[in-house]
Amino acid sequence: MRPLFLSPAEREYLEVLQYYSLQSVELGRAFIDDVEHALDLIELYPQIGAPFDGDKRRLLLRRFTYSLIYQERAEGVVVAAVRHNRQDPDSWRRVR
Repeated sequence: MRPLFLSPAEREYLEVLQYYSLQSVELGRAFIDDVEHALDLIELYPQIGAPFDGDKRRLLLRRFTYSLIYQERAEGVVVAAVRHNRQDPDSWRRVR
């Protein structure tokens, strides 16, 4: 089952996508491709991400300096945050 974005994570994703898309259409497309690749990996191998903050995991994107923070739940995998790798690691909790 395809990982789903929680609302705050979806907003974060769209903000980053908008930023890159304003730089260039190609850069926006590359960001989408990078996130899609990460989601494919998470869907196939939910344990692929490094353990992060208890029961969550963190998967680094290949090209961009962002990570997906996600959690396995009974109903499937959910993405809790899209975070820049230099951002305060605890900041994702404050947007909930």
